Amino acid sequence: MDNNRQRNAYGNYINMYPPGHEPSKNTPYPVDDLPQNHVADTNIPYQMYEKDTRQSSQSTVTTPVSRQPPPAQQVSIPKVDNPPSSAKSERDLSNYSSEAVAFYEAYDRTVKDANKFTKDIQLKWCETLLQYAFKPTFLIRYNINAEKLKRDLTETEMLQNKRTILEHALRVLTKLTQLNYSPAIYLLGTLYSHHPYVDIPRPMDIVSKNDAKALDYYRRAADMGHKDAMYRTSVSYEYGRGVDYTTVSEYEALKISQKYYEMAALTNGHSVSMYKLGMFYLKGLRTKSGEIVIKRDPVQALYWFRMATKEIEIPRDDKAHVELESVSPQAMVELGKIYGFEELDESVRQELLRNGITQDKEKSIKYYYRCAHDFDYSQAQYKLGHFYEFGEMGLPVIPKKSIAWYAKSSMNKTKPNPLAMVALSGWYLTGAEGILKPNDVEAFKWVSRASKLSDGKLPRAEYALAFYLEKGLGCQPNIQEAKVHHETAARLGHPKAIEALRKM
Repeated sequence: MDNNRQRNAYGNYINMYPPGHEPSKNTPYPVDDLPQNHVADTNIPYQMYEKDTRQSSQSTVTTPVSRQPPPAQQVSIPKVDNPPSSAKSERDLSNYSSEAVAFYEAYDRTVKDANKFTKDIQLKWCETLLQYAFKPTFLIRYNINAEKLKRDLTETEMLQNKRTILEHALRVLTKLTQLNYSPAIYLLGTLYSHHPYVDIPRPMDIVSKNDAKALDYYRRAADMGHKDAMYRTSVSYEYGRGVDYTTVSEYEALKISQKYYEMAALTNGHSVSMYKLGMFYLKGLRTKSGEIVIKRDPVQALYWFRMATKEIEIPRDDKAHVELESVSPQAMVELGKIYGFEELDESVRQELLRNGITQDKEKSIKYYYRCAHDFDYSQAQYKLGHFYEFGEMGLPVIPKKSIAWYAKSSMNKTKPNPLAMVALSGWYLTGAEGILKPNDVEAFKWVSRASKLSDGKLPRAEYALAFYLEKGLGCQPNIQEAKVHHETAARLGHPKAIEALRKM
């Protein structure tokens, strides 16, 4: 069979491999270090494309065949509804789904860019392919050329369609990586870490997880100035993900982590990196053996938190002024804690006082309120609910406001807070005169959600759920299940759960 057969419209119009960049004829795509099991399971080499002889003589459609032993009957991909005569022809999209229209637009931009191979356009195409390879509603009716098929594909045909799309995505990504395009190198790192920034529900279907390779790609992109790669490089070294401790000590790894956080913060205005540096200085940083990497310095922590919330400017260098990319709500919460004083260790309080920084409840509440209201940050919303419930931080006890903030935190669209759910459950259990009637069913519902959301790791939620199950509050009594949750809470150190187990 002719290995150079033109396979589809995409292949006809995209000059993927100019002279000097051709892939090996023995590999499906030129990512040399992809795991063998991935190459075998999810990609089709060029040599194994076959003609679909069951199509009309007027239509030649090529289809990939599994690399596994050949099936008894070859898979047939249906013809398209409206095949274009060329890449430039107008296509009737009136009967396309909205997601198919979006795919076609990306496809069209890519085809028009074939001779230029503009990096950002090609990366967007790669991202689109990676996303659409996991969209069943697209795979069942459309192909990689954004053509609508005559009928819905079978499961086997959809898998074949998915493999074709992934193969092309990785070809594009590989070429961009070979061209030293830092966003592509970063994307490849995210795929190896199984934490891609694009919406891919099953990254393990693309490559096997390999933290060492992920770190290598992150650091390469970071050294080229990619801010998110700097951050992920720091996280990798901080937590030892992919770090080879035969070549670097834990102390050295943590210093590298600090270095890349500082690079991201000072050269790219990366506020999350500023927050991380603030936490290093607030708590100090040590190796597992106790060796000090960063000495605790709450004043320096305050400096980084204030920079992360745009209260102070990023230091200028000789090159250019760097703007903060976005305000860090996490840093804002920490500023609330620092000026609130009450949650700080005594030694931290004393260090702040020695440097003229005193408790300021009004300033603390302003940070929490701004974070909760302007940034919809669930932790700050929970804290305000707590303050209004117990009359802390200079605020009066106002049940209505407490319930409102707990509810807002519990139903936060970005990150619902399980602590707020437990607190809201408590309000439903007791009720609030003139505001909220007692409702055991709602109380049980919210504490159950808290337990599920925290994956059984929040002792307060586990103890409360055990209590409800034991007493039959909002549910049928279930002593055995109550005991399970008491045991979980006890293992997490909850004193009332430990006492309850003694009595059971």
